[in-house]
Amino acid sequence: MEPLLLAPTPASAQRADGRIGIRTEPRLVGAQGELQTLGEALPAAKVLDLFAVALSHEKFADAASALVTELAQRFGCSQVSIGFLRQRDITVTAISHVTDFREQQTLVSQIAGAMDECSDQGVTVQFPPLAQAKPQITQFHGALSKRQGGAAICSVPIARAGTACGVLTFERADGTFTGSTLARIEHVVALIGPLLVLRRERDRPLRSVLRERACASLKSLFGSAYLVPKLALGALAAALAAAAIWQVDYRVSAPARLEGSVQRVTVAPADGFLKQVHVRAGAVVKQGQVLASLDQDADELERRKWESEIAQHENAYREAIAKHDRSAAVTSVARIEEARAQLTLIEDKLGRANIVAPFDGIIIKGDLSQLLGAPVKQGDTLFTLAPSADYRVIVEVDERDIAQLAQSSHGILMLAALSSDPIAISVQRVTPVAITSEGRNYFEVEAKLNDPRVAQWAALRPGLKGVAKVNAGQHSLLWVWTHRVADTLRLMTWSWTS
Repeated sequence: MEPLLLAPTPASAQRADGRIGIRTEPRLVGAQGELQTLGEALPAAKVLDLFAVALSHEKFADAASALVTELAQRFGCSQVSIGFLRQRDITVTAISHVTDFREQQTLVSQIAGAMDECSDQGVTVQFPPLAQAKPQITQFHGALSKRQGGAAICSVPIARAGTACGVLTFERADGTFTGSTLARIEHVVALIGPLLVLRRERDRPLRSVLRERACASLKSLFGSAYLVPKLALGALAAALAAAAIWQVDYRVSAPARLEGSVQRVTVAPADGFLKQVHVRAGAVVKQGQVLASLDQDADELERRKWESEIAQHENAYREAIAKHDRSAAVTSVARIEEARAQLTLIEDKLGRANIVAPFDGIIIKGDLSQLLGAPVKQGDTLFTLAPSADYRVIVEVDERDIAQLAQSSHGILMLAALSSDPIAISVQRVTPVAITSEGRNYFEVEAKLNDPRVAQWAALRPGLKGVAKVNAGQHSLLWVWTHRVADTLRLMTWSWTS
């Protein structure tokens, strides 16, 4: 028994979805090189001769012309044409026995129409059709047959990846194509077709290659495959495009704290001991209200001492006048003046023993209730006061955002104690010196409260903290989302490449 080899031959088939496509079925090749197909024999040597013709020319156009001429001779055809799909239509590449067919535009157009008819149906098209053949669309084939004087026309698709990419059209001026002849033609096309496709792709100009790849990319991009990911990516791209165009107000966000517009400290007027404390931190005080008192016993004794000194020197003065002792009188007068000066100093000291509030405000620092009787030094800070209805806002702006701010910029302050009531603010001053704290570098920006409701809010207190957002001009929404990352990457790139 002779061993048999498998060789591909084309067969038109209808898919499960009703579409017509090209598929390949195995046929048998004998060990002696004879092709067994539909009961007919086609010597393998003849097929190899066709391969040699297709490979014997440098340029694809010359190879295609030589091949169709050879096929016309082998199958007894008056004319054989080959065309390949370019974009959506078939373009005739070569016609047998014709070197330059550009002048025969009408004929070429009719041949191309017949090839398109075959390519669109994806099956071999024959005119006139065989008696038992399935119905086919043969309008262009009939027109070409009429032009060629009633010649029999047969078009066989060249398949690539299950899709027709080219067509070979055979014409016989006398006679028709029998079933066995048609089978041999299909088999030859199935064998020689892939070689022609490879030769054509290799010899294509660069612009054609780029155009085809671009079309394939666009088809894969806008085709129906992977529809959900494509829709998601399209929506993302549209959102990014809209974000790049849409201009919004960019606001710098930073921690903020509330302070009094003026802060006044009260200090110990002299060395002494703390006798009484009338207020603590957080108390609201009025101007002239006593905040604390120092012990006055020692000063009171000192005052009585100098009062007694004055009385003694006055008596000495009167005695000197009575005795007409002018020098003693002058001495007594000097001592009286000295004693009175000391008494005035002591009385002033006694008058400052009570520490009073310099204005209406709030005690923001100072809790001396646990230090009664403790000694204090002259100049020691006892209390810190701030006005109760006049505040300023200190915004701690990060160094990356400080360049975006300018004086008179407006913003919103949200305090933790009044989270339901945002307060309008405006920038008054940007300090030129950076402050380093808690591992970050920031600048203090002073802002003013612009809300008329401030005077009515009893909950406002110096020291309250929150978050401030200050307007820093208009930018695209995409810039607002990405500028921090872009700035960081730019700085890192510069540091690595320098």
